[in-house]
Amino acid sequence: MENAETQAANNGKAKPILLRDVIRIDKGTDAWPNAILVDSGSVIEFYIRSRGPYGFMYRLTTDNETIVDGLYYSDSSGSGNDATLSCRRQQSDQSSTLRVDSFRSKGLTTTEQKTRYWSCNIQTWRLLGFEQPQGTKLGASRGGVEARVEGGALDTIGPKSTTTFGTIWNPNTESSPNGYLRVFFFVFADPQAKSEFCQAYADANPDDF
Repeated sequence: MENAETQAANNGKAKPILLRDVIRIDKGTDAWPNAILVDSGSVIEFYIRSRGPYGFMYRLTTDNETIVDGLYYSDSSGSGNDATLSCRRQQSDQSSTLRVDSFRSKGLTTTEQKTRYWSCNIQTWRLLGFEQPQGTKLGASRGGVEARVEGGALDTIGPKSTTTFGTIWNPNTESSPNGYLRVFFFVFADPQAKSEFCQAYADANPDDF
């Protein structure tokens, strides 16, 4: 799923493909449980699904930087239902959306350099309670902490995003994450590789991937 921002930035590019249990066929050893395959230069966004009594806190990091940390999806109804939000920009810089480039185009040559950008870690924590701006306490809030929350919607060098954040106070989250996922990124080596893979993928049983 893409919004207008990512659609405009990715004009002419293939949609990201999420794969599981990817193996190097030339070695038969390396395996990546979760991988995203895109065209080099693609702007991406993550759809994060989690739950908690009053929503959840989430964090996205690479070995190179923290993309977002301490942002929340808040549910004032206290339903505890599953909820999904999207993340497509760096928390501290609205001008930086998430873009995937090839190692070669970024000039990354050493293993240490590549590792810093290769994967993204996604974590969520259950939100047990918080205070609304007008002072209404929901659930088990706690004092002394202010948090930024998402009110609308891998390297953070994509085009400017229109996503903005709102505010809740005194959020109380569980100490241990209730969700964790690590995703590795791959780009098509050349147009021919892209054509062959996309054709094979379209003809295959989705359960095989």
